[in-house]
Amino acid sequence: MKSGKRFIIYLLFVISFLLYLYRYPKMLAFDADQQFYANQYLLLFQDHKLTLLGIETSVGGMFVGPFYTYVSSLIYWLFSGDPIGIFLTTLFFASFQPVLTFYLFAKLKNDKVGLVAALLVLLSSSLWNKAFAPSPINFLYTMGLVFFYTLVELKENKKYFVYLGILLALSIHIHFSLFFFFPIAIIFSLWQGLITKKNAAYLFKTASIVFISLLPLLIFDLRHNFFITGNL
Repeated sequence: MKSGKRFIIYLLFVISFLLYLYRYPKMLAFDADQQFYANQYLLLFQDHKLTLLGIETSVGGMFVGPFYTYVSSLIYWLFSGDPIGIFLTTLFFASFQPVLTFYLFAKLKNDKVGLVAALLVLLSSSLWNKAFAPSPINFLYTMGLVFFYTLVELKENKKYFVYLGILLALSIHIHFSLFFFFPIAIIFSLWQGLITKKNAAYLFKTASIVFISLLPLLIFDLRHNFFITGNL
């Protein structure tokens, strides 16, 4: 990586993180989602009960997977139950959004396009406001961007099937809206002629990653008389 591009990446991150730190005392929000994850930390580390479900979606009776719940509980534990830990961790990772935007758009187009896109993200009030209320919704933009980039690269490099599998797997654990990744990925693969015997090994790896990510929800459904399946 050229030194000029590396400098831009460092600068974008530092500016973003400092702006978050400047605003965070006034912008922090602790609502129902944050209460849910705090309670899950207590359930896991004090009551020693492992949940198989993530937070309930806006569609009643439907749940995302528990991966984010596990991660947030671990962060709560590392900060001795102080919610400031999950807030600072969220702001830290949110600061990478303009960095990732610049890097990916620079690879797809050029550095100028990447910089303009990164500045738009840096100035986005929607992304800013979401970052002050830690929840999986903070990853929607990042995952959407990486998903788009993965599909573009998939045409030339079939190894990106593995990355696609990871994104599809994570979508099950992040937000209900990301379930649209599945039909988009299937339609795109059919359109580009990627679903072939030649790519069978890559397709199997993708499907295996997704299946593993579904296991907590499947186990819960089997143990609770197909509660989730019955709400589809």
